[in-house]
Amino acid sequence: MKHVHMTPEESVRAYKDLGATYFIPMHYGAFALADETPQEALERLTTAWESHQLPPKYLHVLLHGQTLCYNEIKDHTKFALHV
Repeated sequence: MKHVHMTPEESVRAYKDLGATYFIPMHYGAFALADETPQEALERLTTAWESHQLPPKYLHVLLHGQTLCYNEIKDHTKFALHV
């Protein structure tokens, strides 16, 4: 999968390289395509996030089917990390 998808650790580095504000992982667990399980991917993502000492309020892991309106994420207390 390396030629098609990033690892959780690579995605955090890309977030930093791009200077993005919010990080919302997409289609984790939606398809059985990755080398890791969906739970392992989220655990590796949060470990990488924490190791880079990034603020948790900018990481938004949505439940399957959950939607997010950009205007709503200004209130960081509405969203919690669901791991």
